[in-house]
Amino acid sequence: MKMAQAERTAEETRELILATAEVHLRRYGYARTTISEIARACKMSHANVYRFFKTKADVMDAVVERWFSGIEQALRDCG
Repeated sequence: MKMAQAERTAEETRELILATAEVHLRRYGYARTTISEIARACKMSHANVYRFFKTKADVMDAVVERWFSGIEQALRDCG
């Protein structure tokens, strides 16, 4: 059973947005990944996405930051 939007914490909602944005970015690329598509996939309004990120670029920056953090951690684990 999926968690209702009202039952999610702000951090959980932010994580859902980023995870969804990452999937869309990988599948469709930057140009075809829109805030509206991310919101629809998250079952929320695009206005709600904008509560967490001011622009599409901010969402994409956060996704890339997650990627880099994962790479940095993997490099630390190797050394």
